[in-house]
Amino acid sequence: MGARASFATAFTGIGLASDSGLSHALVHALGPSRASGLMLLGDKFDAQSALEWGLVHRVVADEDVAAEARVLARRLADGPTAAFAHVKSLIRAVVPGLSQALEAEANAQVELGSTADHQAQSRLSCRSRSRFSRAADFWWVERFSCALGHLGAY
Repeated sequence: MGARASFATAFTGIGLASDSGLSHALVHALGPSRASGLMLLGDKFDAQSALEWGLVHRVVADEDVAAEARVLARRLADGPTAAFAHVKSLIRAVVPGLSQALEAEANAQVELGSTADHQAQSRLSCRSRSRFSRAADFWWVERFSCALGHLGAY
């Protein structure tokens, strides 16, 4: 994780709820109060906070991110991959309820994706992002997502 990285949950900003198990992960990692603030308000936080809260394993200087990622990828690839797979399964088993959270989030996204709130927030978000999207690393993803939102693909 680069030292200048920042995070925010933007779902409510476009009239949606979380997905990919985010609600489950944040509540278990940070507790309901901090998770609520991040998810309801979209509070932004930095890499150092993510490290202190246990959301990331390590923070490195921005200029070292690529090199550190290569070292880590090689270490994992060269390591005992079967043992790594079991460790990941054991870690997931310690935190129950993920499958239920994923199902609830999927249901919420389906329901919220067709609401007037989502359509309006999505249009506003796309308008404001269009001024900045060319500077973003993945500007084309944002533009494509906005186009899909306008076509009602949610």
